[in-house]
Amino acid sequence: MDNSDFIAAINARRERAEAIFSGFGRHTLTTVATAAANANAHAIEYIEQAPVSVLIASAASGGLIKETQTISADFKIRRRISTLINNVIHDLPKLRVFLERLWVGGRKPLSDTLPPGLYQLRKIKGGAIRQAYFPAIELLAELPPSTLSQLIPRYVSKQEAWLRCISAFAVHTRRRTHVLNIPQPWIEMIARVAANQPFYSSYECEHLADFCVANTRTFNPIWSSHRLATEVELWTLNIDKNGPDSLSAVSYGPRFPDDVTHIAGFDVVPLRSLGQLIAESRSMAHCVATYWPDVVEGFSRIFSIRTKDRLRPHATFEIRLKQPNIRRNQVVDDPLWVLVQIRAFANRQPSSDVTKVVHSFITSCGQAVIGK
Repeated sequence: MDNSDFIAAINARRERAEAIFSGFGRHTLTTVATAAANANAHAIEYIEQAPVSVLIASAASGGLIKETQTISADFKIRRRISTLINNVIHDLPKLRVFLERLWVGGRKPLSDTLPPGLYQLRKIKGGAIRQAYFPAIELLAELPPSTLSQLIPRYVSKQEAWLRCISAFAVHTRRRTHVLNIPQPWIEMIARVAANQPFYSSYECEHLADFCVANTRTFNPIWSSHRLATEVELWTLNIDKNGPDSLSAVSYGPRFPDDVTHIAGFDVVPLRSLGQLIAESRSMAHCVATYWPDVVEGFSRIFSIRTKDRLRPHATFEIRLKQPNIRRNQVVDDPLWVLVQIRAFANRQPSSDVTKVVHSFITSCGQAVIGK
């Protein structure tokens, strides 16, 4: 093949890549697809069968390419993509194997590392995919193939709205919980809701995430979309009517008191509800509200140090259960609690007086001060 034929072949692959990811805001996907197609002449055929492979390849090659990245960073990722594609496609595998190899970054796939719904994602069309929707792809791949196959919308516009909704839910939930692994019932719920209501706004998706995080015990995965919407509305009306403290409070007993403790002129206030944590987080400019799931499950106890002459608390501190082999909801006769952190406003260090009060409080609860 002479030089003109080689250039013509490259241009032809680029045109096929652009045809897959046509539309505003998909330039980076076209760039990745072209880099993959130029690495192997057969790559474009796989990409046409499963456009989502481009998003997976981009993530597996060191991170999603962004419009704001420099040319040098863009070049490095293109080179990684070329290397990855060559490693994955050298023996022309079946499409399922191709996707599995991409998912694990070209390494030898292990059965326990492969998400069950990965192959079903091939049904998502290129026109529905954007860089920002990778969080949705991560979640959907964890669903059973039969479930996912029924939930994927048929038309491109609905697929894009569906992915946008699920991505908003994923990002907001992870921001709230600081946990990457979102429970599968939540994933199936948001995928089902988004499929039935494909034009949910990002705000509505974030509201659903807040409901799930705040109601980990009452959430029922077999609820219909109508029942879920009703539960969310009732939960919201309850907060609007009675205030954030109306949300169910967690008992800190018997190890720690549920009421205010007075020590050396300071009040140690247990934060036992999501509303209290949200209010503390806003007042102190830190992220204590995201610890609610651990409080509900009994892993964490949060307290606020206050005095009557100050509107803003002096500090917030967390005591966390430290037990190597404990499982959720498992009763332990004599659990060990550790002082994890004490934070003043905007995560600053507290005064020595506040630290002494915290230590005195922990000692008064029959715990040794371990940690900060």
